[in-house]
Amino acid sequence: MTKLPKLTLTWLKRTPVFVLSVKDDEPWQRVWGAKRLPNGDWAFPAYFPFGMWSVSDLKVIYSQLEYDEKAQEQREKLYRKATSIIDILDCWKNGKSPLSWLPAGFQFHVPPFHHQELGISLAFLNWREFFLWEMGTGKTKVMIETFRILKKIGEFTRALVVAPPIVSSTWEQEIQFHAQGELSFSQWSGGELPQTDVVFVSYTRAGLANTRAAAVRKLLLNFKKLTSEEVKVLLKKINVPDYDEKRLIPLAKNPLEILDYDIIVADESHYLGNWRSDQTQATVTLSAGAARRYALTGTAGDQPLKYFSQLFFLAPGLMPMNYETFWKSHVTVAPGSKHRVIGYRHMDKINDKVDRIASRMKKLDCLDLPPVTISDILFDLGSRQVERYNEIVREMQISFTEDDLPKFALLPHGAARVTKLLQLTSGFVIKGKDYSICNGCAYISECVASHTRPFTPGCDRAKEAPPDQIIRDMENVKLDIFEGLIENILTSDDTNKIICWGCFLPELDDMEEVCKRRGWKHIRIDGKSSRNIKKLQEKFQKDPDVRVCVGEVASGIGINLTAANYVIYYSLPWDRLQYDQSKDRNHRPGQDRPVTVYRLLAKGTLAVFLAALLQFKSKIAYTLSEKITCSVCSDQERCAKQQIHPFHKGCKYQSEVSRPIAKAEEL
Repeated sequence: MTKLPKLTLTWLKRTPVFVLSVKDDEPWQRVWGAKRLPNGDWAFPAYFPFGMWSVSDLKVIYSQLEYDEKAQEQREKLYRKATSIIDILDCWKNGKSPLSWLPAGFQFHVPPFHHQELGISLAFLNWREFFLWEMGTGKTKVMIETFRILKKIGEFTRALVVAPPIVSSTWEQEIQFHAQGELSFSQWSGGELPQTDVVFVSYTRAGLANTRAAAVRKLLLNFKKLTSEEVKVLLKKINVPDYDEKRLIPLAKNPLEILDYDIIVADESHYLGNWRSDQTQATVTLSAGAARRYALTGTAGDQPLKYFSQLFFLAPGLMPMNYETFWKSHVTVAPGSKHRVIGYRHMDKINDKVDRIASRMKKLDCLDLPPVTISDILFDLGSRQVERYNEIVREMQISFTEDDLPKFALLPHGAARVTKLLQLTSGFVIKGKDYSICNGCAYISECVASHTRPFTPGCDRAKEAPPDQIIRDMENVKLDIFEGLIENILTSDDTNKIICWGCFLPELDDMEEVCKRRGWKHIRIDGKSSRNIKKLQEKFQKDPDVRVCVGEVASGIGINLTAANYVIYYSLPWDRLQYDQSKDRNHRPGQDRPVTVYRLLAKGTLAVFLAALLQFKSKIAYTLSEKITCSVCSDQERCAKQQIHPFHKGCKYQSEVSRPIAKAEEL
């Protein structure tokens, strides 16, 4: 090989990178995180921990490669950080504080827990970190203290925190409590960009801003090629009345990309699970502007595809393939189908990637919390419920009476049938919206082009949907069991409090009606109460007379309900992340009593399958994200004797699995 130029150090968007001025592709494209710059040079990460990986690869490829003075200084910093990480882990494992590196004069306003000291150390040293910490372990505290330390040493410009709205309000309270006025913060909901130390934006808002900017760019670039009808559709999408190039040009970029920030945090990063969603694409785009990137979640995902965007957010080098290739590598589909997933493959490879970048923390390892007991209450459906259940399974339709006339509604597909079957176990069926309103509509071609559905704000004919028609011409055995269970819990101890989760609003209505009829004071948490969530939380936590919380499972995030020592799942969600989030609302710091969880399941129905599916998803999530350590595995002795290796045949962690498929059968 000819003599090579020295490796130099430069900065791209506040991020240190090694640069090599060579024109050939091989073998430099094999270096970890290698990127070809516009001028043809090769750039490699020079920040910890990825800088260690790129240096290691460079040394293997060309052992005599020289570094200029600044690059050599950066390489030595990387080695010192690697040594510091080892010392920090040793201190933490031995019960000593790992914070000897703190800058002079820095003080915590609220002392961190021992495990949070480790998290702060890792966040400070590692420019990219995947915090797979269980809910309630204090990830927000770790980030706030990291911001304060970086600001103290002059390495902080601004932090952009992307999070669900309800979590943003929790962040605000935590900053006030832990930073004591040292960090200013604000929420961006559109309009003028704030200049505070920490800026919060919801995933939805970031996605909307990105989608609008993309529509503006498409309009500006293709205006002369578009038909008047297509222009009208795009103008409607960006909410601009007419085409004005001067007015549109400033709207062609997501405003958040102009914001000056050097840190980005994706809180509840599992919201990035869908790579093709607007909010994921927006957040990934925004991550390119930050040198330090942190992903925070206690529930990263229960299938491989949900990890792609979270890892890509942290560093594209972690996912050196496009999404389509990743899909083909890790998903098994049914024969003759492109979308029906029947299994997952090569989960060991994802686990290995996660292991290299993740910090894990479980409540049982770092917090002294009481035990949780889960108990399933199985019951038989009533005779009318069984008749209706079998009708839906057999005929894919719902019969009902309207205006004293017998009628029926066809179910369009299997997913609708599954939903109706689950509703039926709770004593009702939502008939669904009547989309025949689109038939003969003058705007139908325009709506098809813009993917506008009826009963949405973009529909010119029907912007609001009529109330759902709920069919209740059957028993509700579950509600009777629910009422008896609530009564037993409340009367057995005057201090008992209960969280009651449901997936459908009619279920919440039924549970709330029972509470009103029996005189049990309660609160209700659903999508409409999100603005008052903190007041409702305080009422449930502090008022001894308010003993029941009726909540929508999807809203069970970012709130503290430790006053409750009982949980009832009136119905279970498909999404394991929602299930884990809601289950954690009262099993977190502040809970000092054993927690009992009841799940109401109708025998022989899809509800029982759903409970088994959630357990399967938990196993997959564990396989994908946990540190697989044979030395602490319960099967270690057996595997050692039989020479079984992790993820190989005989190991309880499987690299390839078949996904359970729901089967609706007659009762």
